[in-house]
Amino acid sequence: MIYWAQPVALDSLKLCIEQSLCFGLYIHDEDAVNGDGDGKGKTMIGLARLVTDYTTFGYLTDVYVLGPHQGKGLGKWLMQCLDEVLSSWPHLRRCLLFTSGEAAVGMYRATIRAQYISETPSRDLFLLERRGAAATFKVGKALGADANAGKTETEGEER
Repeated sequence: MIYWAQPVALDSLKLCIEQSLCFGLYIHDEDAVNGDGDGKGKTMIGLARLVTDYTTFGYLTDVYVLGPHQGKGLGKWLMQCLDEVLSSWPHLRRCLLFTSGEAAVGMYRATIRAQYISETPSRDLFLLERRGAAATFKVGKALGADANAGKTETEGEER
């Protein structure tokens, strides 16, 4: 399903999922039966996986929506859901992601307010960053008044 990566063994895939914050897209199939006995099966059609410490950093990876379900705004909605969660983290410094297409760059910039950082020389891989509320700080504020030799907290150097 993820065309840009080699498949991994099922036990490794389970570990990746368990150790990440995942957002899934599902459709309900009335004819299928899943394991919970409700008679309604669920089929996964999309995923966004965030490798994170749940406080200051996230790395967005493995984002996809299956082909038959693309073009319906589901990927944008998935990213809006992610952005809502990231916006609620007061100590978030940054969330990074790599993407391989200029169309994807535009979508990430619009939905999670990611800023373009760089591209590889071959222009086939782009690095984007979504800065959080804690991404910048004043040295004087973070380290105390002596750190800036007489500058006030508001005059501290931005990092």
